[in-house]
Amino acid sequence: MSDSNHPDDPNAQPPVPPAPSAGPESAAPQPPQEPQPAQEPQQPAAPATPGYEQPAPPYEQSGVPQPGYGYPGTAGSDPYGGAAYGSPGAPVPPPGAPPVPGAPQKSGKGLAIAALVLAIVGALLCFIPFAAFLGVVITVVALVLAIVALVKKAAGKGMSIAALIVSGIGTLIGIGMIFLTISIIAAFSSVSGDLDGFIEDNPELFDENPEFGSPEGGAEDGATESVPGLGAASADVEVTEQTLWSDDFLTYATVLVESGSDELVYPELEVTIDLLDDAGQILDTQYDIITVTPDGPALATANFIDIAIDEVAQLDVAVAETYGSDPIPASEFGAVSIGDVTREADEFTTALSGEVTSTTPEDRNYVEIDILFRDAGGDPIGLEWGVIETLPAGGTADFTIDSFLEIPNDATYEAYVQPGF
Repeated sequence: MSDSNHPDDPNAQPPVPPAPSAGPESAAPQPPQEPQPAQEPQQPAAPATPGYEQPAPPYEQSGVPQPGYGYPGTAGSDPYGGAAYGSPGAPVPPPGAPPVPGAPQKSGKGLAIAALVLAIVGALLCFIPFAAFLGVVITVVALVLAIVALVKKAAGKGMSIAALIVSGIGTLIGIGMIFLTISIIAAFSSVSGDLDGFIEDNPELFDENPEFGSPEGGAEDGATESVPGLGAASADVEVTEQTLWSDDFLTYATVLVESGSDELVYPELEVTIDLLDDAGQILDTQYDIITVTPDGPALATANFIDIAIDEVAQLDVAVAETYGSDPIPASEFGAVSIGDVTREADEFTTALSGEVTSTTPEDRNYVEIDILFRDAGGDPIGLEWGVIETLPAGGTADFTIDSFLEIPNDATYEAYVQPGF
């Protein structure tokens, strides 16, 4: 029996090399492995608490590749064999984990909502002539907010686009409305100026109604004016008194107008009362409508709120017919007269009572009673008035007027009645 390992044996077979161990198909050399540190003995795992899940592994162990390690791989893959973050099957960071750097963050809908609300409000205001100035400002703000929301890619893109459209249209409408408003104001100013100039240049066209009084507009205080009667009638209408006086609150003008005819009634005459300053400029103008009858003087009154009596240098009064106020025969009109007036005063009020009698063929509505108080010297110091809603034809009606004015005991009073209509 020969020794197979003997080198001199010619029949000896060379030794068969050992079979290679199972490994990767590729014969490429592998990088040298670094020595592994000795593992510490593992501690026994703590028993799981019933009802609670084990905490997720730390973020670094979730399979997310860390920059600067490993070999480059293909997109969507992890060089260590795991799925890349964001690809299908990739692990999701546990709740409470910090956000992944570079992940897009969207803001809320606040900008979009604010832009849309302002756009709607501003657009509505742009349709109103004088409010369009404010509406344009609001729509411009809404337009800016909508653009900012779209640039930031904030949530509510649809609302931002709607706000952009509404605010843009509203701004255009508002600008047009502003120009229209300015044009209307300019047109009215121009027409008013032209009309005033036309009246001044053509006074004869506006003198269809005869005017009673002096050419300057009225007599001096206490003087009497006498002018030709109206129409074909031969009569006079006289301004027998015009007085300016004041109390603690207002400045008053009282004018007494009488008819010089026993046969005519002058209905609905217009009394114009002007207050002038030292330069002859009109400070204020008031009007009153009176009916002058043969039964007694008619009282025209005016009160001025913003004019102090020391600002007035002259009081001018003019009386003119109104349209359709032709004289009426007294026999056809009848008469409305006031009887004796009684006065009862207590600590706080003064009550004035009386009776009004009518001989007119028809009921009279809103018959006005005026009570003028005068001091011991005859100057006006107070004025009160009341109304009888309906005075029956050929009948009578009682009235009572309560006054809270402080009237001196030696003051006198006069009662005047307007027959209404």
